[in-house]
Amino acid sequence: MPPPKQKYFFNKIKPIETVTFQMKTSLWIVFINLVNENLELARNEKYLEIRRRRIISVVVFAAACIESFINEYAQEHLSNEWESIDRLSLSDKWLVVIKLLNKKELSRKAELFKDIVWLKNFRNYLIHYKARFESLKKDQSTTNINQRLIIENAEKTFNIIKKSIKTFFELTELDPPDAVYGWKIIEDKSK
Repeated sequence: MPPPKQKYFFNKIKPIETVTFQMKTSLWIVFINLVNENLELARNEKYLEIRRRRIISVVVFAAACIESFINEYAQEHLSNEWESIDRLSLSDKWLVVIKLLNKKELSRKAELFKDIVWLKNFRNYLIHYKARFESLKKDQSTTNINQRLIIENAEKTFNIIKKSIKTFFELTELDPPDAVYGWKIIEDKSK
């Protein structure tokens, strides 16, 4: 005996709705967290060599933070100009992006611009460091690189991040993300 005929009701099945959403990973937020974590560890580290390693991490991640920050906002708000902006130096990106976003300028003479250049140069000094023997002066107890790997310079890099981001939102008049308030870069959402 043949199997019974089955009835299929395909015409009554509703298609499944597809929901699409977009998500963005802001790496500058990851980097600012890494800066903060390594800075805290450096502040509390009793062993000099480990503290210096933490300070190197702070400087490298701080430079990555301000570059990924300016890149993100340039890509998001200046997509037509992004290819040209991407080729600029870190400090020039800050000048150009702020000017293009709101016609306000960050001067090359401004303290913030000088701080960004200082951070970029410090990062490059560490990343492209050429180890060599140094002659120490009578009053000098350590090499030039170790003289720079101090907690004050690590603190300075974190302050440069906060000042850069705060100034960016002040000059561009864009709305800052909540992360900016969480880091107390801008104290009050009404500002």
